[in-house]
Amino acid sequence: MDGYGEYFWPDRRIYKGDFKKDNKEGNGVLYYPDGSIFIGKWFANKQNGRGTMRQANGEEKEGEWHDGKAVWWYDENGERYDSPMYS
Repeated sequence: MDGYGEYFWPDRRIYKGDFKKDNKEGNGVLYYPDGSIFIGKWFANKQNGRGTMRQANGEEKEGEWHDGKAVWWYDENGERYDSPMYS
């Protein structure tokens, strides 16, 4: 598949966004069963690049992802802080 599409996991996660050669790639949104949402960049079926994680309680964090994992966050001024991978 190329272009916009949707992917549904058995555990009720849902991806809506760009695909390239059947891979999640480009801009996309991942909906989690607990109500959390990831909005951001994808490459090779994983979150890669800048994105926003919105928790079910409404808390929102903007960060940078690599290979499906958050590697750091940005504060409200766009300054990088604390690495979620190592904290």
